[in-house]
Amino acid sequence: MKDVPTSKSKAVIYARVSSKEQEREGFSIPAQLKMLKEYAQAHRFEIVREFIDSETAGHAGRKFFGEMVKVLENGDIRTLLAEKTDRLYRNIKDWVILDDLVREHEIDVHLVKEGKILSRHSGSSDNLAHGVHVVVAKYHLDNLREEVTKGMHEKAAQGVYPSMAPLGYRNVQSGGQKFIEPDPETAPIIHQLFERYDSGNYSLDQLTSQAYLDGLRSKNGGRVHKSIIHALLNNPIYHGEFKWGGKLYKGTHRPIVSRALFNHVQIRLQGRGHRKSGLKAYQWTFQGMVSCGRCGYLMIPEIKKGKYVYYHCAGDYGRCAKEYVREEKIAWLFREALERIHFDQSSLEWLQAVLREQLKEEKQHHEQAIHALEVRRKKLYGRIEKMYKDKLDDKISEEIFEKLYGEWHAELEVMTDQMEKHKIAGKNYYDEVVEILELAHRAVELYDRQEMMEKRKLLKFVFSNSSYKEGVLDVQYRKPFDLLADMSEVVRQAVDVSRAQITQSSILVPPTGLEPVHPAPEAGALST
Repeated sequence: MKDVPTSKSKAVIYARVSSKEQEREGFSIPAQLKMLKEYAQAHRFEIVREFIDSETAGHAGRKFFGEMVKVLENGDIRTLLAEKTDRLYRNIKDWVILDDLVREHEIDVHLVKEGKILSRHSGSSDNLAHGVHVVVAKYHLDNLREEVTKGMHEKAAQGVYPSMAPLGYRNVQSGGQKFIEPDPETAPIIHQLFERYDSGNYSLDQLTSQAYLDGLRSKNGGRVHKSIIHALLNNPIYHGEFKWGGKLYKGTHRPIVSRALFNHVQIRLQGRGHRKSGLKAYQWTFQGMVSCGRCGYLMIPEIKKGKYVYYHCAGDYGRCAKEYVREEKIAWLFREALERIHFDQSSLEWLQAVLREQLKEEKQHHEQAIHALEVRRKKLYGRIEKMYKDKLDDKISEEIFEKLYGEWHAELEVMTDQMEKHKIAGKNYYDEVVEILELAHRAVELYDRQEMMEKRKLLKFVFSNSSYKEGVLDVQYRKPFDLLADMSEVVRQAVDVSRAQITQSSILVPPTGLEPVHPAPEAGALST
């Protein structure tokens, strides 16, 4: 850590928790404030303002974070104290905002627990290491979300609806299990809606009005709109099945209507509706991958002169200016997008080394938490066993035994749940992250030597939606490639400029120059 001021200077402190669980597990606001104030006192900082956020940081725009940025932009205060990286920010956008403050307004950021100070005088290698830390923290957050999603899919596979109950049902919990059951007040109304529509005597407008008169209300107590009624009549959950993650599951919940009644309603709905036939499915390289940047319609392929493949907007003529683009042009533009996530070999090795260091503290924290919970759990099991023997020896009454057993058993369930969360969060993502980095490192190479349809597989793995307009391909990266692309925009210059500094860090010796940029291919050079 660099030298700290010898005279008292002004500073602000920032503390954050993103969940109630973190409050319970030692990340509490009071604990953070205590550490930061002790640090400020020891290093002669005068705390001018305290900014505290107690909400999720999965996206930028937290209230007090934004206020803190405005205060620092005024220029009167040049020091920010925070516990550590993932307490200060957990997304790329917040990092970029503070990075600008450090560079443009000469703000010093003290990450107290990590023993780091970020300033405009920090070396490029230090900035890059910090950038990797931010990306890893964000990647951990995304993985935790994915683990939650995975758990919901497992629950769905067991036939248990894994989300908020739809209209007509309610969420209940029994014996530690959560599930849905028909709501005594609204389930009869839902059943009657199906019967009325099946009778043929009610239009959707009439049914919507009748549902309101019957007392059916939305979750916030408002009127249930016609579109919701239509979706409700199409929802298989009411006859015992439900859709989750694009799949249909057989539910364990009690149906509100019979399958026969549900099927009759579907026939009536299809008879009154008009289904649009989809566009013809072409089996060419970029079919379904690129939309028109003007109107949003997909761009579809067409063969010209019997051998050249062009793509153009599938929208109606007259609504969108028809712009034709060669398949080779799109292929090259995708290649340029892949270059945004590319790391050369030396940078890849450096990033791997940084990752190992960044994950040590995170892993250690979760291992310590699991150990502490295991000690508490064993102690509680010992109490239960001793209490059971006391009950057999008539030292305690049955009433006291049941009371304490219920309390301690509930506490055991909470501890078991916390241990599982720590095991998930403490999972070593190093190998997984390295695989992603290695793919990013080799993506352009793989793309250049693969056939067109193999290129398509690679592109669909890296990108989600893409649009084309006037020679520009706007791509959206899938996770975590979006993080790599965002990170490279901010720190790639630091990697190139700080070759000597990185060499001095003794982590690796990077090459002296960059790989040459290949010229765009001639027309037809990449065609099938």
